[in-house]
Amino acid sequence: MRAHVLTASLALAGLFGGCASETATLQVWFRTAPAMAKAHALDATKAELIGSWNGWARPGATGFVARRSSDGTDWMGLAATLPEGTWQYAIVLNDTLLLDEGNPRTAFTEDPLDPSGDPLGTEVSEIALVSDARPAIADLRLAASGDEGLVFLATVTGQQTPDLQLQLRRGTASVSVPALSVAFDGEAWKVSAELSALQPGKYTATLSAVDGSLEPRSATAFAGASVNGELEDGLVYQVMVDRFRGPGALGAPSSPGDRAGGTIDGVREALEAGYFAKLGVTTLWLSPVYTNPEGRFPGRDGHEYESYHGYWPVHPRQVDPKLGGDAALDALIEAAHSRGVRVILDVVPNHLFRDHPYYRGHGFAEAGAQSWFNDGPDACVCGSPGCGWGEKIQTCWFADYLPDLDWRRSEVMDQGSADLAWWMQRFDLDGVRIDAVPMMPRAALRRMTSAVRQTAARQGLDALILGEVYTGPGDGGRSEIRAFLGTQVAGLDSAFDFPLMWSLRDALARDSLGLDDLEREVAEGEAAWADSGSTVARIVGNHDTTRFISEAEGDAGQDGWSDDRAVQPTREEPYRRTLMALTFALTTGGLPVLYYGDEVGLAGGGDPDSRRVMPDLMSDLPPLQAGLLESVGRLGRARQGLPALRHGARRVALSETDLDVALREEPAGEGGGAAIVVLARIATERDLAGLPDGEYRDLFSERRLQVSGGAARLSVPALTAAVFVRADAPVP
Repeated sequence: MRAHVLTASLALAGLFGGCASETATLQVWFRTAPAMAKAHALDATKAELIGSWNGWARPGATGFVARRSSDGTDWMGLAATLPEGTWQYAIVLNDTLLLDEGNPRTAFTEDPLDPSGDPLGTEVSEIALVSDARPAIADLRLAASGDEGLVFLATVTGQQTPDLQLQLRRGTASVSVPALSVAFDGEAWKVSAELSALQPGKYTATLSAVDGSLEPRSATAFAGASVNGELEDGLVYQVMVDRFRGPGALGAPSSPGDRAGGTIDGVREALEAGYFAKLGVTTLWLSPVYTNPEGRFPGRDGHEYESYHGYWPVHPRQVDPKLGGDAALDALIEAAHSRGVRVILDVVPNHLFRDHPYYRGHGFAEAGAQSWFNDGPDACVCGSPGCGWGEKIQTCWFADYLPDLDWRRSEVMDQGSADLAWWMQRFDLDGVRIDAVPMMPRAALRRMTSAVRQTAARQGLDALILGEVYTGPGDGGRSEIRAFLGTQVAGLDSAFDFPLMWSLRDALARDSLGLDDLEREVAEGEAAWADSGSTVARIVGNHDTTRFISEAEGDAGQDGWSDDRAVQPTREEPYRRTLMALTFALTTGGLPVLYYGDEVGLAGGGDPDSRRVMPDLMSDLPPLQAGLLESVGRLGRARQGLPALRHGARRVALSETDLDVALREEPAGEGGGAAIVVLARIATERDLAGLPDGEYRDLFSERRLQVSGGAARLSVPALTAAVFVRADAPVP
C-alpha cells in the first residue's frame, strides 16, 4: 500500500546533527491523519525506520520524538545515524510500508516485509547522505543586476575561513571578475560579487575552493536579456528541425514520412536573420537531436517512416550528423545566448531504437532478468491485443523496434539521469522538454528533474523543465496533468494545457463552445494546479495534433497521405480564427508555446501531415499568411515590452457566448499600463465598465478605445481579436 493512502503528510527527510565527518543523521518527520489513525488503529509510537543500511532488518529504529507545529499538528520523528552514502529507507507502521513523501527521491526494490514477490515491485524512499560537518557551498545564485550586470551570491558552511575562487564564463570564453566579498554571519560564510558592464549573453559562475576542499558549484544567468523573469515572461517556439529550414527554404519530402532535410544551421540562419526576435521569442525548443537510424520503418498506420522527427535514438550522447552534429548545435546555442534567447532540447528517456548500445548491451538477450528494459517474454506493443494503453502504459513499446526502458531499475535511473545532466552541461542548455512523461514511473520523473536542476543553480526561464502529459479534455485531463506538477517535490515546471487546447478548438475553430465556457475552462484549470508551484503551458496545437487552421477550415480530417489532404486556406476566416486562438493562448497567463508554422497559418491534418515544411521565411508570403505573421509578431513583441501581458493579474471584464473581454492589469511598479484583450465571434457594439481610464490602441488595427470613468464603448466586427494597450505603451 502506498504511504499517502494512510498519511496526511510526511515531512522532508533531512540531515540533523552528525556524529563525525563520515556520518550523518537521517531524521524523518511524519504524521497520521487522526481519522485514519483511529480507523486503522495506528499507534505512531510503534513506528519503525528501516533501510538498506542493515538489509532492512527489523525491528528498525523505534525511538521517536514528537513536536507540535504552529497549526497544532502533532508530528513524530524517527532517526538513524548512518555512514555517508546513498541509502534506501521506509517507515513501517502497523506492518505497512510508508514512503517519506517529503523526500521526492525514491527507488524500487523487493518488498522488505515480504521479499518473495517482484524484486522491483516496491517503491521506497532514497537519500544521498552527506554529513553536515563537511563544509559545502549552498544557496548559490546568479541574477540580473541593472541592464548590463549580474550579482553573484552564495553561502558556504563550515567554521574555517574558506579560500575561495570564482570563475566566470560567457559561453566558452573566460571573463575577469572582481574580488569576492566574504563575511561570516555567525553561522556561515556569505559570499558575493558585483559583476558589471557585461556584454549581453548567458554567463556561468563557478565557485570553488583553491585547495579543492569544496565540491564546486555553478550558477547561470543572462545579462542584458530583454526578459529575465519567471516562466510567465516567456514565449517558447517549438521547432521540428527537419521541417524548418535547410539552411534555405525546404521542399516537401517525397513522402510525408520521409526526411525533408532541415538542419540546426537552418534554425540558426532564421535566428540570425531576426525571425525569432520578430516574434518576441524567449526560448527555442528543438525537436530531439540524437543520432537516429537510417532507413524506413513501419508506422501504426501501415505507412513507412524515416526517423526525421528524432524520437528514435540510436546513441545517448551524440548530435545527429544529418542535422549538423555537435558543432552545429554549439553554434546555434552560442548565437541564441548572445541574443538573450534560451535553448531547450526535446529529450526521449522512455524508449530508444533497437540498435542503441544500451539495448545491445543490456537487453534481455544479453542480461536476462537483469535487463534494463521491459522486454523478454512479456514485451508487447502499446495498443495491440492484450497490451492496452491503460493497463500497460509504463511497460509497453511504441513499436517493435522501440524497446521500452524499465525506469524502476537503479542502473537505468543512474544512466538516464547522467545522460540528461551531460546534455545540459555539454551544450549549456536552458532546460529540457521531456517526452512521454506518463509512460514512466513518477520516480523516474523526479530523478530526471533533480538531475537537470543539479547541473547548475538557475532561475525562472533559465531552468525550464517542460513535460509532455498528453491528455483529453476536461477534469480528467487536468487531473492527469496535476499528478506530474509540483516543483517543490521534483515535479515539472510546466506541462501542456491540453484540456484548454481542445476547448480552444471547440470555441474558436468550430463555434461548438461558448467563449464564456472557455473562460470556465481557464478557471477550472487554474484551480486544478493552483498549489503546484508550476506554470502550465498554453498551446493551440503541436506536432501530435491537427493544425488549428485546418480545423477552422474544416478539412483537418482529410488523409494526409492522399492528394486531397488539407488545403492551405485561401479564405480570410480561418486566419482570423487562428489569430483569435493565438491571442487567447498568448494573453491568458501561463507559458505560451508557439508551434512552428502556426504563426503563418500552416495547414495540416493529423501526424505526419501536421509536420509540413515551413514556408520560405526570407521571401514574400501570400498576403493572408503574411498578415497573420505580422499580427502574431506584434503580440509577441508586445509581451516583451508590457509586463501586464506577461504576469499582470487577469480579470474577466465580460464573458458571453460570442464575446469575451479580459483585463490584464499593470503589475505594481513595472509600468507600461494595463491591456484589454477582446475576442468577438460576432459583430459587437457594447458598453464596457470597470476598466482603467486612458486612451488605448489595438495592436492589430487602427482601432482606439477611450476609457473614461471606467467605461468605454466597444465596436468590433465579427471574428475579431483585439489587444488594446495604452496609446503610449512601449511596444517594440
